[in-house]
Amino acid sequence: MKVLFVCTGNTCRSPMAEGFLNKIAKENNDDSISAFSRGLAAYGERVSKNSLEASKKIDVQIDSHMSRQLTVDDIINADVVLTMTKDQCSFLKSEVGKYKDKIYCISEYADSEEISDPYGQNLEVYEKCAQSLFNACRKIYEKHMKGQK
Repeated sequence: MKVLFVCTGNTCRSPMAEGFLNKIAKENNDDSISAFSRGLAAYGERVSKNSLEASKKIDVQIDSHMSRQLTVDDIINADVVLTMTKDQCSFLKSEVGKYKDKIYCISEYADSEEISDPYGQNLEVYEKCAQSLFNACRKIYEKHMKGQK
């Protein structure tokens, strides 16, 4: 299963989620699930410094990540597309209605909270965001292992 995480700029939330889900799969020697990430407005930037620091505390390195703009091909190639907020989910479904059945807000899919954008805030906010994402990724992995969508 290919999971596509989508956030605004692909420099904070979605790269962390990508790293966390891939870490969980690797720790379980499971190549049946993998993650990648994109942004709704991404411009080839590096991951934010605070995202790097927050991810390191969960033992995930994302320092080589460069933000990438979401394309329709990305959506086609994913089995499930997870946005960070309900607004992003609604927007994406309205833009690519043909594929709306594979697009969810992470809060709906992982039975968690929406993931607010920490951009420009202090490290503590990023750490809370990272922990919320890591918890959501564990739920996503557990759901995958149960064979649910």
